[in-house]
Amino acid sequence: MAGFRVKINKEQLANVDSAMIGIKNGYAKVLVRSLNKTITGVRTDAVKEIGKEITPKARIIRNTFKLFKANYANLSAAVKSTGWPIPLIHYLARQIKKGVSYKVRKQAQGRLILKHAFIATMKSGHKGVFWRKFKGTPTKKVKPKFKYGALPERYRLPIKQRYGPSIPD
Repeated sequence: MAGFRVKINKEQLANVDSAMIGIKNGYAKVLVRSLNKTITGVRTDAVKEIGKEITPKARIIRNTFKLFKANYANLSAAVKSTGWPIPLIHYLARQIKKGVSYKVRKQAQGRLILKHAFIATMKSGHKGVFWRKFKGTPTKKVKPKFKYGALPERYRLPIKQRYGPSIPD
């Protein structure tokens, strides 16, 4: 994890402590508040910078960040981004005739196409990009002699949701 450190020497700490002589735990209170304010700003800046590069909304990017806030016992703070694959629907996915097109990076020339995929909304309200599990390999063109929509539901399953890269990637 890349990061930076701010170190305060004992002389600087003594100056802050003498300025806050009338306040109980004055320097600790100042440090805790300033560290916590700083890391929230760092997260905001990171979300903006990442948002310039990739297509998911800021809310999706922000949810991958975890703040470790300072307190009186621990006068240190950190921001960490941990990630899991983001559902492909958040990468500007659109249904097209061949499948689903999507775009991961904003600077990319064109959209990528995931053949044989479809966008669906589940009964729970979850919307995603899915494809059916094929009996053969996905590289072979499996063209059924019937339409999936005409089959009863139990024959149209299982389907599998597709994911894009995680934010830390």
